[in-house]
Amino acid sequence: MTVEDEVSEQLYQLVQQHYEHPGHWSAKAFQEDIASEHGAYYGVYHVDTLIGFVGMQVVLDEATITNIVIHRGFQGKRTCPTFMANGVL
Repeated sequence: MTVEDEVSEQLYQLVQQHYEHPGHWSAKAFQEDIASEHGAYYGVYHVDTLIGFVGMQVVLDEATITNIVIHRGFQGKRTCPTFMANGVL
């Protein structure tokens, strides 16, 4: 299994468990998006576990956010400022 396969599976599992409408994304869709020259993903980890991510399509100097998912156990616990502190949002 490649790193991209592992990451896309982690993204998929997080979406399935914590996204309001999880049926819109499959593990294959994440793999294809990661492989795309325009796909960009930024994750937040707690120890070794992915607890949130933001996915984007980036073209030139513009980005469109396609996903933001935060593990329910970490919602309301100031996880999004991690994205902001790193210049993602």
